[in-house]
Amino acid sequence: MATKFSEKYADEIKAFVRACRVLSEKCYVAGTGGNLAWRLESDLILITPTQVPKGDIGEDDLVWIDTAGKVLAGKRKPTGETPMYLEFFRERPDVVSVMHCHPAAVCAFAASDGENWLARPVFPEAVIEAGPVANVPYAEPLTERLAENFRPFLPTHNAFLMENHGLVVMTPRGIDWTLNVTDLIEATARSLLAALPARRVKEISPAELDNLNRTMQTRNLLLPGKPGVNQSLKDAFSRTPKSSSPDTRIQKMFRLAEEQFAELGVDVEKALALLDDIPVSIHCWQGDDVGGFEQTDTGLTGGIQATGNYPGRARNGEELRADMEQAFALIPGRKKANIHAIYAETGGRIVGRDELAPEHFSGWIDWAKRLGIGLDFNGSFFSHPHAADGFTLSHQNDDIRKFWIAHAKASRKIGAAMGRATGSVCVNNVWIPDGYKDTPFDRSAPRERLRDALDEIFSEEISSRYLKDAVESKLFGIGSESYVVGSHEFYLGYAVKHNKLLCLDAGHFHPTESIADKISSTLLWVDELLLHVSRGVRWDSDHVITLNDDLLAIAREIVRCNAIDRVHIGLDFFDASINRIAAWVIGSRNMRKALLQALLEPAARLRWAEEEGDYTSRLAWLEEDKSLPFGAVWDYYCVSRNVPRDGEWLATARKAERGDSA
Repeated sequence: MATKFSEKYADEIKAFVRACRVLSEKCYVAGTGGNLAWRLESDLILITPTQVPKGDIGEDDLVWIDTAGKVLAGKRKPTGETPMYLEFFRERPDVVSVMHCHPAAVCAFAASDGENWLARPVFPEAVIEAGPVANVPYAEPLTERLAENFRPFLPTHNAFLMENHGLVVMTPRGIDWTLNVTDLIEATARSLLAALPARRVKEISPAELDNLNRTMQTRNLLLPGKPGVNQSLKDAFSRTPKSSSPDTRIQKMFRLAEEQFAELGVDVEKALALLDDIPVSIHCWQGDDVGGFEQTDTGLTGGIQATGNYPGRARNGEELRADMEQAFALIPGRKKANIHAIYAETGGRIVGRDELAPEHFSGWIDWAKRLGIGLDFNGSFFSHPHAADGFTLSHQNDDIRKFWIAHAKASRKIGAAMGRATGSVCVNNVWIPDGYKDTPFDRSAPRERLRDALDEIFSEEISSRYLKDAVESKLFGIGSESYVVGSHEFYLGYAVKHNKLLCLDAGHFHPTESIADKISSTLLWVDELLLHVSRGVRWDSDHVITLNDDLLAIAREIVRCNAIDRVHIGLDFFDASINRIAAWVIGSRNMRKALLQALLEPAARLRWAEEEGDYTSRLAWLEEDKSLPFGAVWDYYCVSRNVPRDGEWLATARKAERGDSA
């Protein structure tokens, strides 16, 4: 049956049918198994039909769809794996064709409970053309869960070993080339199966990988993964665990836990999918003790103090970003990076904070784009000669106040540029240290000046697609023990009146207060919240967060209020007494653990008991929830997202200490 595409793509149609038949002839597929897809235009995909053996497929059997899955031409229905293919093309705009099949030798590794040798650099051709083959955890074919299992690997890999299933290969070229790469992987698998009994398989050395990398650059060959994500072959292979994932014991424990939660009405897979999509903004200043790159002679002032003298803090943007990447590799889930204005990179030139511009953060923007993450931003209203007396935006000196207003305006433009470049909205937060050490006479005048300054700062309209403004309060600080201009009540009123995000910092309130209790009430009056999650210990508000009752209460309140999409979560601690990368990892993983525990609550039961006035059952179930097998779910979550589980990541963090690497 001729279609409107038949004449234009006659050669491609013939190649597509030929590829289907070759898969059948080589026994890479059996029966109706396997499927292929080829993106021929930005919104036109040629795909195999469902329930037709590949060896029998003719030109009239092919189906044409758009990127929304709508059938444009063809007498048959497209493969049942169409939603997964559409996600491949959506997440990897560089990919042109995709092939899924079941070659025998590859499937031997897919069924093996041992190491994934296809993830190792063994043959140069396979290294260059295919790259490492990621191990995708098993899920039932044609399910959303299978698509979810691919997601952590899509940015970094082009080939995927589907556990207990088969092989998926994607390339930036046509279907003939994708078939060639599939042949190469199958040939590699056959060779490995022959070599493994002798237990003498040799890998290509890191030095030789560097040589191959240079060869690829000379030949202008693309690295595996989304362009820009992998910087080298060593980078690509280091991202791929050599052991199969997750191991049988973890899977068994997870399945038992999943059954137990299901009995309480909790869908664990749905909870994990929700957890994946909650971004946590990880703060750059943990990596260098809030030092920044401004190169001033001024130490930390304005209520900020980093304690400890742990060696090896980052000294420049390149080192800081490398350390953050080390931490990111040990943290599951979506991430953003939170940047302070003092981390501008000005090429050695002195640039006033009132003159900062997006180009001074191009290193951060390019890095975020490479990693596929968003950025958040903060103006830096501390550790500066114009903040020496403890006042900035509320300063009674007009010139000083105007300087800080200009800095805040510049910060908004930088944040908007970050949001525009990364495609992820940037939250720009305003926190100032203004206040008195002793009791003031006039509490009103500084607040009036702050109000007017904020009005001027926010007078320029910036699209909320790129930037969202937040204002942050504090109860007291070092040097402002008796009076803080930007109190909670001040900023709550301002946020409500001017439709700004209200930032609640877990360490900025009295020790008897919890920001968890403020979430439901403030969300009645503001559209969105920003949380800065830290751990207060007496006067110091910036300890690494632990999985304590306060953190669990914050996460549970976000979930119970159905406010996942209205609450932006950022971390805000700095500890120079321990390994800085480990501090990032401990805090970030604890934030995710708290969110997972919240998502696993038997919410329907608890809500029913409360509505029925059955407070006995409510208390009983709340207490029994504490002993549910959360740990088994967390372990599975980590390994299925290609991240070390608890007990396995610390050695990696220690190796990343600057003293060792130097």
